[in-house]
Amino acid sequence: MREGNTIDLGSIQVHKKVIEEIIDNSIKDMEGVSLVEENLSEKFFGLFGKKSCPGISIKMLDEGQLSVEVKVIVRYGLNIPETARQIQDMIKMSLDKTIDLDLKNINVNIHGIERGK
Repeated sequence: MREGNTIDLGSIQVHKKVIEEIIDNSIKDMEGVSLVEENLSEKFFGLFGKKSCPGISIKMLDEGQLSVEVKVIVRYGLNIPETARQIQDMIKMSLDKTIDLDLKNINVNIHGIERGK
């Protein structure tokens, strides 16, 4: 199909693992925020090459939209609501920059507070 100067060559599909990696990398860039750590079974499967991001859950909705949930641990002393909004903004910016997706929501669950070492 040709419209103006563009030619439709087909569709592009992006695997959920790619989206998880983009989200993981965007959270790693934030100061004082980390994803929850993997449990024993996830570490076991990691030995066999099945890499997972335990703190990230992605769901495809019926309308073609994407729902993202991240579970994070924040450093003690950070403003939790403001940090959660920053995480949402960072994820949205990273996904918009790399993949044009229709995001319905980004849910941030704070699973713990990390004290300084």
